[in-house]
Amino acid sequence: MITKTLWLTLLCAGFGAVTLVNSAPVEKIGLLEGQDVIVVAADGHVIAQLTADRRAKGSLSWLPDGEHLSYVVPDDRVPHASRLVVVDLAGSIVKEVPVPPPDEGFRSDDTFVWLSPGKVRIDRSANPRNCGVFDLDIETLAVSNRQEGACGSFVSSPDGKHTVHLGLLAITSDEDRVDSVEIDNKATAYRGGGDRIQVVVGPIWSEDSQEVAFIEKKVSSGEAVLTVVSLTGHFDKTPIPAEMLEDPLVTWVGSQVAIGARSHPVLVDHALKRMGEPTPEALSRIDRVRQTEREAEERRAGYRKILQQLGAREGIAWPEQ
Repeated sequence: MITKTLWLTLLCAGFGAVTLVNSAPVEKIGLLEGQDVIVVAADGHVIAQLTADRRAKGSLSWLPDGEHLSYVVPDDRVPHASRLVVVDLAGSIVKEVPVPPPDEGFRSDDTFVWLSPGKVRIDRSANPRNCGVFDLDIETLAVSNRQEGACGSFVSSPDGKHTVHLGLLAITSDEDRVDSVEIDNKATAYRGGGDRIQVVVGPIWSEDSQEVAFIEKKVSSGEAVLTVVSLTGHFDKTPIPAEMLEDPLVTWVGSQVAIGARSHPVLVDHALKRMGEPTPEALSRIDRVRQTEREAEERRAGYRKILQQLGAREGIAWPEQ
């Protein structure tokens, strides 16, 4: 389920990209080697070659069962269009469907993320800062859940019913960037509550899928704030020390929000707008998140090595379930 996956795209200088699907140990990796799709084990040995045709391919993605891969090829029948191909691990094509052409202002499809065996989320870029996402039903070809916002910021709720992201960005320097937070295609939109803001960390969904939390910095003053926004648009803002902007981490602990920072961790009761000392549960949660980040970085280094050794230009890892 996409709501429980952590997507990390790694741009490897000279080698292409590899995508890690959540933080579990990897058992196999789909790779593009030239125009061939192959599957290798985590140690790099080849398990299977899935294609032998000469069509140009890209945008590899695993289906939820781990027994099928998808990729995108040009559509010879429609200029500037593409087709999504689903193949099993024996190399048999089980589905091939047209991908809706980019809307005006969008350039290319960047990622394909399978929400279920019959539905894929497509992420396409408009420019280096802004992207759009939508869900495609591959049986009916119906399109739903269109969203537009800052690239890489789209996060589904744990229950899979909602999406939060940062709003569209002007093409400016990072120092001049101004953020907003939008939920469900602007059904809820937070624009700073009277302040021009930059989102430093998040947004992160609560476990019950009813709220999102993030750390914002006021553009005018540099003040730091922990903000929680509900699905109904209600927001709570709790000022936090500016030093917590250094390497911060945000995670939910029940109905409260823990902030792990180099200065020192705190637990925020956002309803009361009050900070306190973290509970043992909060400290444990922060440690687990940090450990997951470290392990993911170690795996990324391993994938870089595999891509370099095999000369692959794109790869996507499948985790053990």
